[in-house]
Amino acid sequence: MLVPRLVRTVLLAGILVVRLVAADTPVPLAYEQLDLTDGRKLKKVTVKSYDAQAEKFMIIADGKLMSLPLALVPEPLGAKLKAAAPAAGSSTSSTPVRKVYVPVVVNGPDNIPKIYRPKANTPEEEVKVHKSIALRQATLHYTYQYPLQPGSSKVTPSNFQLEEPRPVKGWIGRYSTRGSVTLEFFDSSGLKSGSILSRFEVVTEKDGSPSARIIDFSVKP
Repeated sequence: MLVPRLVRTVLLAGILVVRLVAADTPVPLAYEQLDLTDGRKLKKVTVKSYDAQAEKFMIIADGKLMSLPLALVPEPLGAKLKAAAPAAGSSTSSTPVRKVYVPVVVNGPDNIPKIYRPKANTPEEEVKVHKSIALRQATLHYTYQYPLQPGSSKVTPSNFQLEEPRPVKGWIGRYSTRGSVTLEFFDSSGLKSGSILSRFEVVTEKDGSPSARIIDFSVKP
């Protein structure tokens, strides 16, 4: 009776080891391709660190060191990378050091994903994606590209109001989003010199990727 009892003990120990290994599987920090929410596709991406205060990752993409805002990483990958990436400023080696894990499946498939693609959006989520990209583009335009009024040295956009995106006739996956924003102008001493209401239209397109890309942005009279 000693042999069967020993066999059961070994089997239970093996199951426990497999469970512990599966629970301790780390989130990959390297990807052959990473699809961003603004439509861009980064190649050969390695996540180096995460700055919680700035909400940005420091990554190497196609051999170039660059920063990547957390908002551009699709969920749930963004939250997982945020928790798994080393904190910015921590001591790191130029050569990545990883823990060695006992493989659960011998000669099994590579567990590191080559391309990360979130699940397909529902129609309601599709509209939200177009609206989100439109708002981001409008914010960038009015914050950094809108011309200043005479005598002003700064413009501050606020109170964005966006209509629901509408399909563009004749184009599959293309939407038009109209909206308005209040622009406040300030002089060099920081005093408010005036404000106006500006209207705009953003045309976005989704071609099967998780996010949408900007087709056109225009300021309306």
